[in-house]
Amino acid sequence: MAGIGRVQGNGSSVSETDNDAETASHSLHRLHKSSAALRELLQRRAERQVKEMDASETGVALQARAAQRPAVPAEMVPARSMVKVTFFLKFHVDYGQHICLVGSMPELGSWILSDAINLTWAEGDMWNATVELPSTSVLEYKYVVVGQGGHAVAWQSGNNSVLAISDGDEEMEVHDNWGGNPGAKVVTGSNLPVTREKKLLSWATDLESQVIQQRQELRKLRMELVTAQEEARIARDEAKKLKQALAKAEAEKINSTQTVRDVEAVNSVLKEQIKDTTASFRQALEAAVEILGSDEKETKSKKKSSK
Repeated sequence: MAGIGRVQGNGSSVSETDNDAETASHSLHRLHKSSAALRELLQRRAERQVKEMDASETGVALQARAAQRPAVPAEMVPARSMVKVTFFLKFHVDYGQHICLVGSMPELGSWILSDAINLTWAEGDMWNATVELPSTSVLEYKYVVVGQGGHAVAWQSGNNSVLAISDGDEEMEVHDNWGGNPGAKVVTGSNLPVTREKKLLSWATDLESQVIQQRQELRKLRMELVTAQEEARIARDEAKKLKQALAKAEAEKINSTQTVRDVEAVNSVLKEQIKDTTASFRQALEAAVEILGSDEKETKSKKKSSK
């Protein structure tokens, strides 16, 4: 509000209506800052949600859902477009003087007179200038009569004029008066003219609706984040159980492998024993056959001798 102090320092009068407009302007500025802070918070929370979800989610189903989710919800980061605003002021100045427009935004010089916008004179002492200003914003401005050498000859009387630019505005005309009195007309596109005060109230109402909507979206994001964290916790528990089952299966496999090796070793020993036993049995059988053969020969010879 540096511009207000500067203008009042030039001796301008302050009416009761202007005080009300100034109070409303202060309140609207605070609301606008709160909305901007909320949008920034929503963006940070959305980005943090994406990072946490990508870092914690496991499993095919969760990965598929993460792939379908946008990195940052587009509705959380609305783009600020530029609006062509044409200012009109009917006022007579002396020869060699001209009128400029200075205000609170960089596009209007940020209250620096040397960076102000020069208005163009037209027939009937009608001055005008077209400036591109950001949408979804509120600005303060004043007209200044500038003489030769770029020095201010006279500042517009009254408090700073306040203009609200809505998100849906494309082109705007502002028809002001040098007295800075309330009731200056604002024409947006093909809409009917309204006063600057009514335009400001409409802007504040729209902004309040956006803030409410953004708070609802923030609560929804928080609920989604809690749900996602719970799903991630369940997925981690399942992964832990699977790892434990896998470790148990691997241990059983190792034990089974060792058992097979032990059985194979015993089987090998048994085969050697069977081989040795078979060889001994054959030797014994051969010896028995040989003994039987000897006994048979001896019996036959005894029979022959007895005859």
